[in-house]
Amino acid sequence: MHGFTMVELMVVLAILFILASLMAPALKRAKDSARQMQCMSNLRQLGTALNMYADEWDDSFPTIHCGGGSYPDQYESVWYANASFMKNLNMSPYPPKQRTIAVCPSHAAPWPGWSNNWISYSGNAYFGFSYIPRPKRSAFSTPAQTMAFCDGSLTYYMNIDITQYIDYRHNNGALVVYLDGHVDRREPGSIPEGWANRYDPFWALQ
Repeated sequence: MHGFTMVELMVVLAILFILASLMAPALKRAKDSARQMQCMSNLRQLGTALNMYADEWDDSFPTIHCGGGSYPDQYESVWYANASFMKNLNMSPYPPKQRTIAVCPSHAAPWPGWSNNWISYSGNAYFGFSYIPRPKRSAFSTPAQTMAFCDGSLTYYMNIDITQYIDYRHNNGALVVYLDGHVDRREPGSIPEGWANRYDPFWALQ
């Protein structure tokens, strides 16, 4: 019986290195897949909360984009600060700096200057501007095609003018929950852009 020689030890280490290099991509794919599944779950819950809110508030949505105006109290706060909407997620308004339903696990950093708000998702601004009359949920005739929330960065709302802030963070894809509650993954170029497409079912500007 004898110990390893230096050559044998080098061979063993080389084999271990090769195995680790072969396994690393698979482990990364598994990790990315788990993050994407968690993000999909977050978006489904946001979509459910949105429809619960409409059930409670006469078929209306919470404010998605705040720009002033004078509406009843339930319309004054943007979605992540709206107590009625956030209670449907079992969360308090203004989520603190911690991992919550409002945070995608692949979104590593909070907004610059917004250290108390980790918001990873952008709501469809055409559902609820604070400064113009908002459409009822029943006005959206293509719920399976109309975006409710999507992966976003640096903005809590999304409209056709700021699509550069859609965050394709899942293997070059962005996750979207639609008004009917289903979630899918969209790649760059697959989301309508430009003012001429504002009536596309994806945006459904009323």
